[in-house]
Amino acid sequence: MVAHPEWATPELPWGGEIPIAIRLKDRIEYKKVCPKITDPIIVSDEEVMDKYMKCALRVLSRNRAEQVAEIMFSLEKLQDISELMALCTFPDK
Repeated sequence: MVAHPEWATPELPWGGEIPIAIRLKDRIEYKKVCPKITDPIIVSDEEVMDKYMKCALRVLSRNRAEQVAEIMFSLEKLQDISELMALCTFPDK
C-alpha cells in the first residue's frame, strides 16, 4: 500500500484503518477495512511460494518455475543473474 501524507485528514490520520468501498456498475458494493499502514504484513515462505507457483505456472513449466523459485530464495548468494534472466526471459510451457 502506498501512503500519501497529503491525503491525511484529522479524522483519518495515517495510523488508523482505512475503509475502502468499491461500487460496480450493477450497484453491487464491496467494502473492506484495510489494516493500518503501520501494521506489518507477515507472510511465510510457504505462502509466498504457493502464490508464486499459482502465478508462475501460467507462463512457465513446473520445472522452470521451481528453478526460478530456488534461485530467488537464495538471491543474496547469486554471483551472476544471467541464469535467472534466461529462465525468466524465454518461458516455456
